[in-house]
Amino acid sequence: MSSSVMRQRLIELLDAHVVHQLPDSRYELTPLGQDACLALGPLVQWSERWAAMLDPQPAHRTSERPADGTSHPDAVGDGTPERGSAG
Repeated sequence: MSSSVMRQRLIELLDAHVVHQLPDSRYELTPLGQDACLALGPLVQWSERWAAMLDPQPAHRTSERPADGTSHPDAVGDGTPERGSAG
């Protein structure tokens, strides 16, 4: 993703109150953003099952999700949880 596209997406997420910017310029999910991640979790799980049904032997896919299948709804950027985030 280009930096201009990423910046535009961050602006949209800020305007929607899904993320906020920390004093050190990092971004973190707001409580509303964390709620959205929890609400969308079942849809993500369903879409993964659906994709596996459509393509039972997919080519090597990279995922930001850890091998144990858990997700970190407070992860931003490189997929690592932000310090000070609940989750």
